Amino acid sequence: MAIFRKTAEEQKKIDSFKQKLKDTINTLEPYSEQADITELKKAAKSFDRKIEDFYKDDRKLNIGVIGQVKAGKSTFLNTLLFDGKDVLPSARVLSVR
Repeated sequence: MAIFRKTAEEQKKIDSFKQKLKDTINTLEPYSEQADITELKKAAKSFDRKIEDFYKDDRKLNIGVIGQVKAGKSTFLNTLLFDGKDVLPSARVLSVR
């Protein structure tokens, strides 16, 4: 399930940023130490990887629900995810059986 879809406008902004970063690296390269340029190139690659990851179709979202014992965590999740059906065990269900 794709959470985010990249629009043409977003792609244009991404491409513009990448080009500005590339131009900056090319402008600074003759005047900077190699270590500094290497760090900028790493930042550019990192940006590319993060953008690619952000728009992946198989992204997973992990959510943790924490709280005190018998605070209603399982009941909340059953209501949120399963229309109130008792799919996840809860103290309420365990005490009735």
